[in-house]
Parts: sequence; C-alpha cells; structure tokens
Amino acid sequence: GLPLIRYNALASLLQPCAALTEPTAPGYATLDVPAARRRCAALVGDDPRLIPRRDAERAGPDGLPRLAQEALVRAGFQPRSGYLQVSHYDPQTPASYAMSLARASVADGLCGYGWARTDSSGSPAPYRTAELAGAFGTSSGRAPAPGVLIDENSPGGPVADARSVGPGGEHDYNLRGERCVYRLAFPRPGAPSAERDWAGRLAEGLDETRRDGDLHGKPALIVQGRDDTRVPVNHSSRPYLGLASRAGHGPGTVSYAEITHAHHSDSQAAGFDNRYVPLGYYYQQALDLMWERLQGRAELPPSQVVRTVPRGGEPGHAPELTPANVPPIASDPAATDRIRVTGGTVRVP
Repeated sequence: GLPLIRYNALASLLQPCAALTEPTAPGYATLDVPAARRRCAALVGDDPRLIPRRDAERAGPDGLPRLAQEALVRAGFQPRSGYLQVSHYDPQTPASYAMSLARASVADGLCGYGWARTDSSGSPAPYRTAELAGAFGTSSGRAPAPGVLIDENSPGGPVADARSVGPGGEHDYNLRGERCVYRLAFPRPGAPSAERDWAGRLAEGLDETRRDGDLHGKPALIVQGRDDTRVPVNHSSRPYLGLASRAGHGPGTVSYAEITHAHHSDSQAAGFDNRYVPLGYYYQQALDLMWERLQGRAELPPSQVVRTVPRGGEPGHAPELTPANVPPIASDPAATDRIRVTGGTVRVP
C-alpha cells in the first residue's frame, strides 16, 4: 500500500473531477461544477497516475470525470468510492501531512499553505481569546483547530483555501497548492532544486514513521469499512494484515474484520443512511471481543468480510436498522467470507 501522504495527495487532485460522476451524492450541491470541470481539464497530461492524454482524447470533455474516478480505482480506491468522493474531499489532510513530515515551519509557507481563523469573506482574521482557550481543551492536535487551511498565494491576497482562485481569477480549488503537495509526495525528475529539497525532507520524515508491523505477540483486532474513501482499505488494513503476518506470531494475533457498506466518517445523514450501515456498532462489538480475548475466555475471530445489508429507502428516510442489516462479526465465518493470508499476501473474498 501507499503511505497516507501519497494516496491523499493523489486523491486531493482527482476528487473534485471524479465527484462529477455522482450528481446525487451527499455534498454535491456544494460542489463548484465549473471549477470541477476546469480541474478535470488540468489533470490531462503525461502523468499515468492522473488522466492520460490519449484516454482524454477518446473520452472527450464529458468523459473526464469517469477517467478521474478510474484513476482513483487504479490507485487502490474501491470501485464503489465514486459516491463518496465529494464528501471525502479534504485538501487539509495532505497539506498538513506534508508540513509535518517535512518539518516545515509556519514561516516556510510550504506550497503556499498556512492556517488561520477567517472572517465571513474567507480572509484571515485574528483569533478570539475564547476560541484559542477552547481549542486547547478540545483540539485533536491536528491543524486547523480552530481555523481553516489558507492559500497564501491566491491572487488578491491570502484567503481560505476553499475560496482560492487561480491566475485567471476563477475558483480552482487551489490547483497550484494541491499540485505542489503532489509533487513533493511523488518527486519528479528534473524538478527545481527547492522542490527537490522539500521532497527529500518529506521522504526522510516519512521513512522515520515506518514500522515493521511486529506487535510482539500483542493481540489486535482491526475493523474498517470497505467503502472508506479517506483511508482506503488497500492502503491501510489489508496491507497491514499482511505485514503483521510476517512477524511470525501465528494466526489469531492480528485479526481483521472488513465491513461492507461502511465508510470513513460513519455519517448516517441523508444520502448515507440508505446506502451505508453504522460502523460504530462494529467498534463496540470489537471491544467486547477483545475484552474476551484479554480475559482468556475466547480467541479473536478469524479475519473475515462481514456482509451487511443497506437499509435502502429514500435518502433521509431509510427504514429502521434491524439485526439483519448488521450481522455480527462471526466466531466461525463461512469459507466464502474468510480473509486469508499466505506468505504475507492477503486474499479478500
């Protein structure tokens, strides 16, 4: 799998365009469609991770959103992820990871990004004392808290990244900044020296975060939604399961439950309620299963796919959740549901 900075930097570039494939998706009403179409056009080129020029010529302008979604699938996102691209678009994540991994100072303005509180126009404004005091107690520790990502290089002056405009004065979801982070995550031959230096610092910081997956016999139970579009299973739980298996502590040390029809934010708002099941239910069950394991009363269940059933119905009016929608993590899953690991290779049914 790819590290988070790489797949998030790639996703951030592609998602505004790919989101056009699902006009009924939650959040689509907030999408700037003309800006998203301009993003599609900007992705066409010689980079095989984005939209290859030859494919774009065949597909035409109306086919570019489909090609952007296909590029995400090639990169390891699930085929069903198109519906979630607009709601899971989050350029703050790759920007903050790039700054952290490269150990960039706030004064460096890496890729033209900064953090600040903003006023109603999107312009940076001073924090109120009460806001800072509250953030100290409630912040997760990750920027921005409180505040938003700022495009320091937007024509006309610094502005909230969501309101950034390009050189032509049109809203473009800060293509310049996102492309910069992407190039640091995926260094390119012949890059300018400053870009190479920052890419090297990012790679060095990334290497310092790598681990071998050896839990030294401590049990672990991983639960993740298959449709996670922020942290795709192909770049997180699945490869980690394979890596951990190489430590040689035997089956049952690390177990993985992959939940179908479940996603990253676990929202059950309109448009999510009829398509996805609540993942929190499985987190609670996982805690009970781990408690039984720690008390020596039972082993962890085998790695498995848990096949849920969406509630259906109209967005915002899904029927009440029933046990049939959320079958439990099984102590003895069917052979067709078992996730198997052989020689570090993970096979998911």
